[in-house]
Amino acid sequence: PGAAAARFALPPAALILERGVVPPNTAVYSLDPECTRRLHTDEPVPPTASHALVNAYAFGGNNTSVVIGRS
Repeated sequence: PGAAAARFALPPAALILERGVVPPNTAVYSLDPECTRRLHTDEPVPPTASHALVNAYAFGGNNTSVVIGRS
């Protein structure tokens, strides 16, 4: 189950690295003023790293983590 969950999360991560664009997060309606992390809510931005970490959690504690990178 964990591998199946990761299988659905991997293509978007690979596309972000391949195309060099992180899509905006439309689910964020208001930002916490005390949050120091920048959330991309309005426009796509370039990724700031050359690798992506995909974590997938499935039933019964079956967890999968995969790191992918671009050259």
